[in-house]
Amino acid sequence: MQLALRLRAHHGDPETSREAARSMQDGAAHHRQVILHAMRGKPAMTYVEIATVAHLNPIATARRMSELLRMGSVQRLQETRLTPSGRPAHLWEAI
Repeated sequence: MQLALRLRAHHGDPETSREAARSMQDGAAHHRQVILHAMRGKPAMTYVEIATVAHLNPIATARRMSELLRMGSVQRLQETRLTPSGRPAHLWEAI
């Protein structure tokens, strides 16, 4: 279930930039695992609801959802539900 993400450091950047990029990739992979664990066996949820169950920031969760979709680990439903801000958000299910 490894998603190939580009390192954000450039060829001429110092090693510390490459280390930071690797750290971000590791953090994103961890978030994806936490999100999938939070979704398993539960009804479809918005990204805000998933973030609450997973104890993650909603913005970080929203970013990971598109990655999980590309990986084929989740599906985005056509159905929406309002978030606490009053905006509609699609519901997500683990596959």
